[in-house]
Amino acid sequence: MPTAKLPQSIFPDYPHEAVAITQGKFTSPWALSLQSLYQALQRNFKNEGILFPPLTAAQIATIQAIYTSYIGLPLPANIPDISGQTVFDSTNRVPKQFIITYSGTNVATARWWTFTLT
Repeated sequence: MPTAKLPQSIFPDYPHEAVAITQGKFTSPWALSLQSLYQALQRNFKNEGILFPPLTAAQIATIQAIYTSYIGLPLPANIPDISGQTVFDSTNRVPKQFIITYSGTNVATARWWTFTLT
């Protein structure tokens, strides 16, 4: 079974090890990084607002499974708290936001909330 291609990051990382400017001009890695950033901004920020990154329901479920496995435990340092991350569920055609709640230092809940209009 072929693996699904993961979506590219919305915004590129900058070249950590590269010199930014030589002889008054951006070096190639920095020029490419800035070009990628501008293209990402043009792709994800429209006149209508911000475009949430699309994920399938299966990808969304995988992310939730990772975090729900820590309910009742502290979130390990190598797992980021992604509360507030918002995606577009391309399977069900709804926007979702991930929220982690805590009881003391332990994860109490970790789930996607669907935006609804009332």
